[in-house]
Amino acid sequence: MLNDWGIHHLHLGTSLKNGFAKRTGAVLFARFTDETAFFINVLDHSKNASLQPWFDQALVRILHKNWPESISQFRVYGVQIPPSHSYDTIKESREDKIEVAGETAIRISKGNTYVSVEDAVYVLIGGGYTTDGTSMEAVIQTKSHVQAIKNLEKYIRSNYLQLMSLVEKKSIFPSSRFKFRLVINASNVVVVEEVSQQTWPTQLKFKDGMLKNSR
Repeated sequence: MLNDWGIHHLHLGTSLKNGFAKRTGAVLFARFTDETAFFINVLDHSKNASLQPWFDQALVRILHKNWPESISQFRVYGVQIPPSHSYDTIKESREDKIEVAGETAIRISKGNTYVSVEDAVYVLIGGGYTTDGTSMEAVIQTKSHVQAIKNLEKYIRSNYLQLMSLVEKKSIFPSSRFKFRLVINASNVVVVEEVSQQTWPTQLKFKDGMLKNSR
């Protein structure tokens, strides 16, 4: 649900255990931005619930009807969905075998689906899945971070003599071996050579949970 629609579920227990609220049958479904929390609904997800809420597109319908601007960036235009595909019926047996149709079956297989609400169609509200079920957003962020660090390593290797000269001027015990550390401080990203404590700014900024080139 989080990867598909960006919707969190919060247990409503009044006591804490290991930093977490006590689990409850009824949970609050909510979507968050940096500025706003959208409380969508409270639904039962216990084993005795007549309908498990994890695939309930009615949650997206509530977002659409009450706060359409909060998901407007995920709306696609020029797409028409056949009426028979506009909403899925979900049933769950006691053996936890989920009987689904159409788009929801694809979602269970770690595919990415749409949600049709009245005249609107939404896609990848939660960022989507990769085929192994991993968050697509997490994969993109990870690749971005790895590439940023590789670029820094490439710069250090290409400018080794210049960097060594700067380090030796500040170090009591000059060494031909460097030990670098990447430091993220607020929005700034710097590289620190640990022996000399020489610091270099980078072209990277940390924003929205990602390392980004500031140029």
